[in-house]
Amino acid sequence: ILLEELGIESREKIVDKLYEAFSNPERYNLYSDVLPALKVLKKKKKKMGIISNWEDWLENRLRDLDITGYFDFIVVSAMVGTEKPDPRIFEIGLEMAGVKPSETVYVGDNPDTDIHPALELGMKAVLLDRKGRFTNTLYHKVSDLNEFAGIFFHQ
Repeated sequence: ILLEELGIESREKIVDKLYEAFSNPERYNLYSDVLPALKVLKKKKKKMGIISNWEDWLENRLRDLDITGYFDFIVVSAMVGTEKPDPRIFEIGLEMAGVKPSETVYVGDNPDTDIHPALELGMKAVLLDRKGRFTNTLYHKVSDLNEFAGIFFHQ
């Protein structure tokens, strides 16, 4: 029934339809807290980067959203051949940033693929939990990026 509602006649076409929806630029928007937080961090002259499990078109999508200028580096799993939670992708980001793990604060939205590996490498890590899904209190947690920028960099 769901496939019929989506206009998908056969199960073979579902992968194509899902990928088409996933890669459609119109489906991507920034949360309302992203630009204000990026502006605060940029004003504080914080070096910023992205480490993402994503496809090679991520940079184009970020460019479409007009935010690439805020970042000093972007590490995309499809481009570097490894993905989180593999520590190598974090090490690539650290090398590109020219910083030690102890000098960084990593923000991620998944404890298993973001927070735990970052902590294991010696980075500070903050869980971005927009929907309050995680109850573990062993690591710092924020509900939006403005909260992060305010706590860590005293707006």
